[in-house]
Amino acid sequence: MNLPNKITTFRIILVPVFLLTALLRAPAAPYVAAVIYIIAMITDKIDGDIARKRNMETDFGRFMDPIADKLLTAGGMLVLLYWGKMYVWSVFIILAREFLVSALRMVASGDGKIVAANIWGKIKTTVQNFGIIILILPIKPYKIWMTDTNMIINVILVAITLLSAVDYFRGNSQIFKDTK
Repeated sequence: MNLPNKITTFRIILVPVFLLTALLRAPAAPYVAAVIYIIAMITDKIDGDIARKRNMETDFGRFMDPIADKLLTAGGMLVLLYWGKMYVWSVFIILAREFLVSALRMVASGDGKIVAANIWGKIKTTVQNFGIIILILPIKPYKIWMTDTNMIINVILVAITLLSAVDYFRGNSQIFKDTK
């Protein structure tokens, strides 16, 4: 197993550590959970950079890296859902996008095509990660206009997620036209 794959595996191991830490009742738990989440987030950048720069890309990495990312963000959202900082509707929309884009990639791979991550997918991931970190921190939401900051963050996450989904499906619509 090469270094990028070991880093991806480490990120997967960090997910349950993050979950257990986040669910502790200790006052410092959210801060420690946020640090673990940030470390896991940084490993995503590091493993990809190493794999590309050193020509160490593997099938394992291509398969497991997106799964590690989805486990991390889904874990973060589930903790926030449990805490009442995210809402069922926002988590559903975000997870539905992940399943739909994964399905698009599976259909494409069946035809020997690759649906690569694009700029909107990267923006979506970055915004989701920073939104999750902000919501993990024990900051009391404050009112802005007629809602609170938690709702605003949820709406931003969903909006970016939907923009990303539209872009992926519009940019890859030929995949479904070619499928019989």
